[in-house]
Amino acid sequence: MTVPLPEDLPAPRRPVSAHQGGSTADNPREREKLARKWAYLVSTTAYIPLSHPEVEQRLLALVDILVNAVRAEPFVASAAGQVGAELVRLNCVGPESLERSVDVLGRALLSLPSLRLVNKLTDRVVMVLAALTSGYLEAFRAFIFQQQEALNRALFKAANDAERQRKDSDARLEEVFRCSASGIAITDLDGAFLKTNAAVHELLGYTADELTELTLFDLVAEDERRSLRKACEDLREGRVDRLRQQRKRMLHKEDEPLWALLSVSLQPGSDGDPGRLVTVIADDTQVTALQATLNRQSLHDMVTRLPNRQYFSTATETMLRRADPEHGVTLYHLDLDAFAAVNNGYGCEVGDRLLRVVADRLFAIFEGEETIIARLGGDEFAVLVRNSPTTPPVLTMVQRIDHDLSEAVYLNESTGIAVSATIGVVDRPRPTIGATELMRAADLTLRRIKRTGRRQWGLFDQRQDTEDSDAFRIAAAMAGAWENGEVQLRHRPVVRLADHELLGMEGLLFWPSQEFGPQDHDRCRDLAESTGLIIPLGAWLMLAAAERNRRRVQRSGQEQPLLLSLTPTQAVEPDLSCVVHRVVTDTGLPPAQLRLGFPVHTLTQRMAVDNLTDLADTGVHITLDDFGSTTAEIEHLEDLPISTVRVAKPLVARQAAQPTSLTSKTLRELVATARLAGATVLVDGVHTQEQADWWRAVGAESATGDLFTADPGTDPTD
Repeated sequence: MTVPLPEDLPAPRRPVSAHQGGSTADNPREREKLARKWAYLVSTTAYIPLSHPEVEQRLLALVDILVNAVRAEPFVASAAGQVGAELVRLNCVGPESLERSVDVLGRALLSLPSLRLVNKLTDRVVMVLAALTSGYLEAFRAFIFQQQEALNRALFKAANDAERQRKDSDARLEEVFRCSASGIAITDLDGAFLKTNAAVHELLGYTADELTELTLFDLVAEDERRSLRKACEDLREGRVDRLRQQRKRMLHKEDEPLWALLSVSLQPGSDGDPGRLVTVIADDTQVTALQATLNRQSLHDMVTRLPNRQYFSTATETMLRRADPEHGVTLYHLDLDAFAAVNNGYGCEVGDRLLRVVADRLFAIFEGEETIIARLGGDEFAVLVRNSPTTPPVLTMVQRIDHDLSEAVYLNESTGIAVSATIGVVDRPRPTIGATELMRAADLTLRRIKRTGRRQWGLFDQRQDTEDSDAFRIAAAMAGAWENGEVQLRHRPVVRLADHELLGMEGLLFWPSQEFGPQDHDRCRDLAESTGLIIPLGAWLMLAAAERNRRRVQRSGQEQPLLLSLTPTQAVEPDLSCVVHRVVTDTGLPPAQLRLGFPVHTLTQRMAVDNLTDLADTGVHITLDDFGSTTAEIEHLEDLPISTVRVAKPLVARQAAQPTSLTSKTLRELVATARLAGATVLVDGVHTQEQADWWRAVGAESATGDLFTADPGTDPTD
């Protein structure tokens, strides 16, 4: 979020990017970014037989054509038709290819600084997109026609082939009968063999002459003969049209076990002939064994051979029922620390080897105990112990796990790798707990422990579990609350510390939930960030706050800057510049009156830096949020167009609690450094006049907090 500059202070020094050339100058970087975004969007709608850089290069050339067409004098939109045709030639013929292309191009062409001075820009862009669409549809129509022609030729060829195949069918049928890997037997209606192929003899061990002394029913296990006779009778009487793959135990001549699938059909006779039974016999012995193997594999992890989550869940229910009521069970939920570094650094084969070592060591650690050890997925393991009077205490087992897993695994004589684990433990839960609830408790405990760092462990805490569960429920309910209009827009003032004059308003979220209680701005942001709701909710906040700002300006006749603070997800959103452009266009908010705050830690990502510089180029003022946590932030002040820094809240609170601490001295230097770089300083969380005086004395220009509004979070002007 950005903060307005006081009118009586000099404008901040802003570095000029290498690509910046004025508001209407041709800027190749704008086109490259548009081509990159266009390539990403259409690549998700259709298969394009080119590498991504090649697609970007081809689309960059098309962007050049469109931009030149928009600003050409005299204006001729038809040149854009070749762009649509080229999209079809690139195979961008997916169901959404044209829609996404028109959408991204329409928004981008209207917002490109190099086209701002073009006369009747909107009309030209619409006509260019119409010409593009027309060229696309014409090329797509030709593309479909070519496909139809190819299909007609294929159908004609297929008809000729079918006629030729019909003439050869009798010979082929005989060849299939003779060479089929499945046994084929033709019998009379009583099951007596009339004709058999070689596969039947090989499968059952009988010669053709020996089979003439037997019937089909004689070769089926005695306890299954009656059901097969009844099935064949239903077939003869027309109650069924075919017996499909009945699994039977058959009798081999050498008494070897044999499972087979029998498919029986009736071949009608003529001129008084009662007909024949055609039986196909497929050896199912290996398939049966394979099914047993697959059943095991579906319940076990292929890398470690441990039970998987599905098996573990079922086995846990059984162990809970068998557990001693006095000693109960203990569940250890392990997550390997930095396992991704092993996979990324040494490859998946080494990672799999390490997983197998972890599995072996867990077996060794819990040797002598009745346990279920499973790999739940990725780098997570679970160990469920049925406790006995001799089972070691939890602390002892955790120490063993930590000690044994940290022992290095040597890849060669000099290179050894090792991992540690973060462990969530549910010890002796209530006897009535179910497997699902037990695993959920262990998972919540593990997630809570991971927030404190790696190589940690902790016990299930019912109070903390309740708090975590409540947080998840609140986060899940927030989307519905927003859809129903329960989430509100609030404002709070930003004032100048020197004289408490109003410098601007900050847009905030507020959710007065009747079920969960009031949720303030920071809480709403955290909840929306955790569920992905922040993208649509943040866009709504920006638009609603800008619209209210417009009404406020109409009432007062004076422009008033609007401050908005972005979350990490918003800061790296590829569509952020377009969202801001729509807001300022729809509400008439001048870009110079908008202050957007970027979390400082997001500036290590290219997309956040691109968004920041692009928005600064349009005139939006940029604030560096959470300033003061790392020395790298000084580099951002030097390299990026930042107008304001916002001091991190924890530092403000610490200074208020300990005014004479080392923190105060450090903050003085940070403020001086920021001002030296040409940025103003905003302080969030000023609640007393003493705080305000201290920050004004060290050089901060503006602040927010309870000191400046009787009802924090409300809009005093509405």
